[in-house]
Amino acid sequence: MKCVADGVPTPVLTWIKPDGNDLKKVTATENVVNVAMKEDKDFGLYTCKAENIVGGAFKRTVEVKQISKLVS
Repeated sequence: MKCVADGVPTPVLTWIKPDGNDLKKVTATENVVNVAMKEDKDFGLYTCKAENIVGGAFKRTVEVKQISKLVS
């Protein structure tokens, strides 16, 4: 997943996992994460938050859904 934002000063971009914990935080204009979907808890809403000391902040959320085979 990729999050892109721009600002002066350069923003801090943080990916947040569905459980609310930080996944990856960088001071940059781009933050890319690769997430292995191994357990049920790995699926859900991932949020990218961009903020800097000027105060502007934004969030975008991506929902990663689990697809399972129907058993008949």
